[in-house]
Amino acid sequence: MLRSCFASLLLLFISAAAAFAEDKPNCVTIPPVDCNALAQSISCGVPRDERECERCLVSLFGKCRARGNDPACEAAKTAQNQMYSIKKGQCEAEKAVRKGQCEATNAAIKEASCK
Repeated sequence: MLRSCFASLLLLFISAAAAFAEDKPNCVTIPPVDCNALAQSISCGVPRDERECERCLVSLFGKCRARGNDPACEAAKTAQNQMYSIKKGQCEAEKAVRKGQCEATNAAIKEASCK
């Protein structure tokens, strides 16, 4: 949805810039957008699940006699961290797409600008 809105806005902007350039012989050129700064503004920081999975495994008379890692907790922690890694990959891919769109916009603006 966001991508289609961005594309529509981009086409409208390019069309307006081209029409403006054709109608006005003394038109002002539009400076390019810094696509690297745009890409860097998108944060793909990923949290890590660092919960403590050590538990009391054997308790006698209210005192812990043996401690160890809870396998269910470790599995949940690993699954959560895998999900975080997937989300980071998706974010990085989206960042690359947006940078590409930005560069395409700059190229279209340059092509449509005053000559």
